[in-house]
Amino acid sequence: MSKTLRNQLQELLRTDSEFQAFFADHFPEVARSFDGLDRVAKENLVLAAIPAQRLQDKLRLAQEYSLALSAPSTYGGLLGAALRLDRSTQWADIVDTRDKTECILFLLHGQRERAGLPFFVDRICRHLAPEQGERCRIVRVPFLVDAVGARTGADWALRLHSELAQSVGLRGNRDTRDLLGLATARQPFFVLLGRQPLPPLDEAEREGLREFLVEELPKLVRGLCYLRFLLVHDYEKPKESQIERMHAWATQGALAGDHRVRTLDEAVLPTWEHARKYLHDHTRLSTTRIDALKLDYDTLRSKKSARYDDLAALLDRKVNG
Repeated sequence: MSKTLRNQLQELLRTDSEFQAFFADHFPEVARSFDGLDRVAKENLVLAAIPAQRLQDKLRLAQEYSLALSAPSTYGGLLGAALRLDRSTQWADIVDTRDKTECILFLLHGQRERAGLPFFVDRICRHLAPEQGERCRIVRVPFLVDAVGARTGADWALRLHSELAQSVGLRGNRDTRDLLGLATARQPFFVLLGRQPLPPLDEAEREGLREFLVEELPKLVRGLCYLRFLLVHDYEKPKESQIERMHAWATQGALAGDHRVRTLDEAVLPTWEHARKYLHDHTRLSTTRIDALKLDYDTLRSKKSARYDDLAALLDRKVNG
């Protein structure tokens, strides 16, 4: 298995930047240990630190995702339920405010493997900014740069500025507020704080996020309109959740500024009603066949080890089988 995985790593992540970005996104706790290592040492580290099946699953999804991006017309077919099977409460809360003038910071959290939050974030982005007729402009602000997390509010602000400058197409001496104003001049602007859901943070990273939410963000958005920020936090076990701290910091920052905070319900495994809606809206299965899948779906969902990916794969097998 290790030889097969090593071959997959070398085939799918050919450059060091691709390798670094993949593990920073999916296994940040491992990526933090890459500093000073050559490629072979990094491969040895990940093969020793990450369960083989989990690594293989993430590599498979990365390959499908890469194919999807290179062929947008077949995107839905490649990832099927993984992109469309989602929780309507969180989805509606974000989309329904799209055309409001105020600035809003959304907070979303859930267990990493069970919730499937990266798919949720991707679905939001593809709805808000489809390839034809953009509704919003979107920028993803990296939490990790060279495998180092943002450790001060200034770190977050600098990363936001860099991504905005590239998105708006202006560099030089423009400050971040100018860039935000230009970004929202013609259409709403959506900012993802982290290209992927934030992992559990260490003490310095927590302080950096606190500084940004409490001190930097209020100054940046005061007086501006049509801005949406989404901060997504995931964790392996519920006890690792830091959403209460994040909510407190965000609320404190909103009191100092003039934006709003909306903490969304915890993202959990989609219910059968969500699955039924997906099957009804995106497949040609008859109502009778759809209803016949309920037992299999509910049985899998009831298992403590069930993950979002498992439920999506089950539906895709049933649809394509």
